[in-house]
Amino acid sequence: MASAVVLAGRENTGKLKDISGERWEALIPIAGAPMLQYVIDAVSEARQIERVIIVGPEDALRDRIKGRAITYVPPQGGIVANVRAAVQLLSPDEQVIIVTSDVPLITAQTVDGFLDECRAVGPADVYYPILERRVLEARYPTTVRTYAKLREGTYTGGNFFVIKAGMIDAVGEIAEKFVAARKSPLQMAGLLGWSFIIKLLLGRAALPELVERAVRILGAPAQVVETQQAEIGIDVDKPSDFELVEAELAKRRLG
Repeated sequence: MASAVVLAGRENTGKLKDISGERWEALIPIAGAPMLQYVIDAVSEARQIERVIIVGPEDALRDRIKGRAITYVPPQGGIVANVRAAVQLLSPDEQVIIVTSDVPLITAQTVDGFLDECRAVGPADVYYPILERRVLEARYPTTVRTYAKLREGTYTGGNFFVIKAGMIDAVGEIAEKFVAARKSPLQMAGLLGWSFIIKLLLGRAALPELVERAVRILGAPAQVVETQQAEIGIDVDKPSDFELVEAELAKRRLG
């Protein structure tokens, strides 16, 4: 079993501000419900999640977001500070899945499926998902993402992160850099070393090398998980994402 930490403390000052006047991005309505509600429904209904922690403004969220066993933690600033504040409520050995509030296409099956995939690749303290381009575009052909080419295929990063609660202090700073760079292959490669940049640009870098370098940099057992959960790769951070997700959620309601 695991706990879920949902990051929902971002103010609506970016590319979505013309979509909605909501102060908080998590509360932007999509297909009749706040964006965050879809995420909470997913983690609340997942069979492997026993506790849900929302890092966000409780006074703004609690009356509009419903779910089981929700605990609120006030936003602390950056991603690492937010996660650190949340995992203080958990035991050090507990597995935590960290989810952003802007992935409303995920379902309970997405969450459980990814945790199953993490278990299948072997033990680690940190897991990070990548999606093969064909997997993502087969499910959502109109999505526009940034990809990096490896020997095994062409990949983009996901919006989940799994970590053992007690490891956040040890790997938090570098993990934050990885998360911030997840949509920029050049930034990600920069974290992994300039020799890797060259191999990446030439399409000669291999997935095992990526894992080995991640372990070396984090200083902890880590796994890069090639996930089949396409919804992990669809976040809402610009109007075109909003339109794609709204259409998909509307179809689900009709179906």
